[in-house]
Amino acid sequence: SYTLARWADGGWESVDKANADGKLFGSMIVMDRWKRPVLLFRNDWKAAAVAVDEPYLELAPWSKPPPYDEKEKR
Repeated sequence: SYTLARWADGGWESVDKANADGKLFGSMIVMDRWKRPVLLFRNDWKAAAVAVDEPYLELAPWSKPPPYDEKEKR
């Protein structure tokens, strides 16, 4: 089971690159309600390793709020 979520502020292109390079093995790629990439990890160690090895992902433990006009589209 997955115990940790990290938003990839680097965007979908960075997630696609890391995934194609096999760097996200053992994690799950999902999206939040505003279609932003979120990575689910099984443990802190894997999340920390990916954050260090793939800094272009710009992993964050929370997401920034979407622009106001996107909130209105819900």
